[in-house]
Amino acid sequence: MAWDINEKMTLADMVKVGIEAKTFCTVCDAGHLFDIPSLIEKVGPAYRLYNKRTRCRMTEGCEGFNRFWCNRGAVFLPMWDDDTADVWLRRDSNAAVR
Repeated sequence: MAWDINEKMTLADMVKVGIEAKTFCTVCDAGHLFDIPSLIEKVGPAYRLYNKRTRCRMTEGCEGFNRFWCNRGAVFLPMWDDDTADVWLRRDSNAAVR
């Protein structure tokens, strides 16, 4: 089954086509593969990871953000678009100034 990494892909879609996902922190570089079915139990199958990020909880005291990546064959590709990355960069820069 062909698929595109985009904002329409749900967690259920990812499981259906066998996509793995991982996350990396923007500050501490901690990262890991995570279990999508376990995440579905928490947030539901219709949840989408595309253009989302979460606060890092992998390293105590880290104030970075975890961004999501999914595999496309042998490589992992980012699950965000350029416009969202620009928004995140502006927010993070503004927060650092405060």
